[in-house]
Amino acid sequence: MMSAFRAPNRGARFLALLTLLALLAAPAATLRAQANPPLPTMADLQAMYDQNAYRVCLQQIYRVINLRADLAKPYDRPTLLLLRGQCLLAQRDRNGALQAYKAAEDAATTSDLKLQARAVRVLLVACPALVYQPQDRSAAPRDPIDIVAETTRKKAMGVAFADRYDAAATAVAGLQSATTLVALQAVVPQLLDLAALEKIATGTMERSLPLARSIGERARALITAELKTISTRDNNLRQLASVVVTNNAVQTTAANGTKWWDGIERRGLNPDDRNVLRRDIEYLTRIADTLQDAAALSQLYNGNADRWTAIRATADQALKLAATTLDSD
Repeated sequence: MMSAFRAPNRGARFLALLTLLALLAAPAATLRAQANPPLPTMADLQAMYDQNAYRVCLQQIYRVINLRADLAKPYDRPTLLLLRGQCLLAQRDRNGALQAYKAAEDAATTSDLKLQARAVRVLLVACPALVYQPQDRSAAPRDPIDIVAETTRKKAMGVAFADRYDAAATAVAGLQSATTLVALQAVVPQLLDLAALEKIATGTMERSLPLARSIGERARALITAELKTISTRDNNLRQLASVVVTNNAVQTTAANGTKWWDGIERRGLNPDDRNVLRRDIEYLTRIADTLQDAAALSQLYNGNADRWTAIRATADQALKLAATTLDSD
């Protein structure tokens, strides 16, 4: 008697196997798709920020900010850094935001983006608790202003500009009679801060830029004179170090055949000479930073940045002279 059970044929077994494999592969394919989603566009990232998805936005910025070659072309790195700073600030991560805004300012290729990054950075430096406390200009204390929310942040920038303007104007006036670069090195960053705060708060720089224009000639004269003094001093040290004090030249041969000359000795540098050169290198580096800021100011009011660039080249030559003199002995 034949059993009612009939084994499936080969075709049915093969079809069942394919179905099972498809079912098993589906979750894996889904996981792969989730693990490698398409790269976000700049518009996608902005939308994430606009919808308060700050953590997601930061994670997606991380995916694209270090791309290279063709993959990097759709992205603007300074804008990514600025957006990163905005997300971190929204999360109240002051230290992280400070780093991101500084990186955005350094990387910026346009004045608008550079000023935007600098203005927020100025507030972050002044506001450890992420609120700006206005200076008390009346008998009644003024309420602190939140700098996390974009709406109140712009108000804080306007108040910070007003709080700083008089001190900067006084410093600029004093610069006309200054005989050293100490005052200038303090004033130039102040003026950049003012320009950034005013531009982002009001859309103009009508009060800050006249101050910047007024320091140009005096600043260049001070820096040029200082560079001449430093270069003369360091060149004299270089020549002094090169004076031959012993010239009893005798060729010496080592056991391995290596030869050199003994008995030729230069005066060289003493510890005091080296300390002078180290101080000059540090000072020249600060001068170079001041020149970079001054050139940035000049570009803001459509001044002649080439004049600052020429002085920067002189400063770089002086820095190279000091460094090579120090390293040569």
